[in-house]
Amino acid sequence: MSFSIVRSVGMVTCLSLLQLITQFALQIVIAKRFGASATMDAFNAALTLPTTLTMILMVSLSYVLIPALTQPLSNNRLDPSAWKLATSIGAWAISVGFVASLAIAIASPWIVRFLCPGFEMETHAIASSCLRILAWQFLLGVIVSWLNSVENACLGFAWPAAVAFLTSILNLVLAFQWLHFGIEGYAWSIIVTGVVQVILLAIPLRANLWVPWSLVHPELGSLVGRWLPLLIGGAYVRFDPLVDRYLGSAMEEGSIAHLGYAQRFIQALLALASGGLLTVLFPTLTSDDPNDPGKGLAKRLRLGIHGLMMVLIPVSIGGYFFAEWTVRDLLERGAFGPRDTLAVARLFQILLIMFAGASLADLLARGHYTVGNTRTPTVLLAAAISLVFLCKFLTASRFGVEGLAWCTSIYFVFITVGLAYSMTKISGTLIDPFLWRNIAWSLFAALVACSLAYGIAWSIGRNGIFVAAPVAAFAYAAIEYPMLIQLRHYFRSE
Repeated sequence: MSFSIVRSVGMVTCLSLLQLITQFALQIVIAKRFGASATMDAFNAALTLPTTLTMILMVSLSYVLIPALTQPLSNNRLDPSAWKLATSIGAWAISVGFVASLAIAIASPWIVRFLCPGFEMETHAIASSCLRILAWQFLLGVIVSWLNSVENACLGFAWPAAVAFLTSILNLVLAFQWLHFGIEGYAWSIIVTGVVQVILLAIPLRANLWVPWSLVHPELGSLVGRWLPLLIGGAYVRFDPLVDRYLGSAMEEGSIAHLGYAQRFIQALLALASGGLLTVLFPTLTSDDPNDPGKGLAKRLRLGIHGLMMVLIPVSIGGYFFAEWTVRDLLERGAFGPRDTLAVARLFQILLIMFAGASLADLLARGHYTVGNTRTPTVLLAAAISLVFLCKFLTASRFGVEGLAWCTSIYFVFITVGLAYSMTKISGTLIDPFLWRNIAWSLFAALVACSLAYGIAWSIGRNGIFVAAPVAAFAYAAIEYPMLIQLRHYFRSE
């Protein structure tokens, strides 16, 4: 197995880290201006619908589109049939995205009233205004997801990661400039950023996409057949954020905003921890040995688990012990007060369980999708989320927003266990003796780095996390480096 995978992962992860820093800077700007007010409750509620719809439509499609395009494009980058399939899918996706975005924009007041019945009149008006703008984020998100899938199928990873970083800077600049227009200014900054992202992603693909577009393709039927279980099951599973907003609208002011801040931290960490690794690994989850397809899949899955352990362990430990200091130093200024810091930090600590579970579950689910098994993950996810929905409705009034976070985190634990059990039936064991050595060494390196960070942050006090975090990251990388070399030799020798 070529270790160019590791180099690609490193490159994408570095770009993701730069994007993460920019996103944190954006959260600082937003928190200072709006804090955890009813305005942020309204904005988070409005943003959830287009984001959820984008995930439902295109993330599920990428799981079947990338494997369908990777093989023909790896043999011939100019394969006309593959590019016609890509444009056929794109035409359908863009058409659906446009119609849906237009409908959401027109019906925004009724949608907000249905999804967030607990909002007061003023909060409802703000959410409706934001949703009217953010509705077009669905169309833009669909196009971005489609272009990313095509680029990844061509084994192109650097440009999408670079575009994501560059447009995150643009979003930060526009948000800073337009916040004097209120929360609607921030909403418009997201839309303008999405338009620029679409243009930049289309540049390297423009020649190959310049073919006669058609809504019909010979392989379209089989691809849609594999996609539909993911689409139907994914639609149900990804209603979870909408359920949170529905229940949160009846809770005290700031509940949705607190959950939104914590979830954005987790989403950023997910992009850093698993985004680079899984983005690069997924198109290559095919066997090196055509006579033994399970061998190549198992080998790459084990490599993915090893890589995730090196990231999940330090981030989970550091995130838990430094949650309050991190939220305080990043967000506590302006309208964002100490009470908000404690609430967001607590939610962040709970959602770290989700962070670890979601990273591993994503890898295991992609293993199923690689062999064309979309049904098992979908059925498992749907069954588990049904119990979660029931649990949330029964406990929300008693345990509040923390109860919602606990239900989500426990859900991902069950999903990870279920997918791991199912995957072993396909590829064999996913645990090798070297994994336990890797975990033990990562725990040791994480504890040393966190101890160093604690001493620095405690001695500096306010804003000490800005010094402690990079020092700890460098220390962890230095301690972990020998294990990375051993891991490289281990997989090369297999």
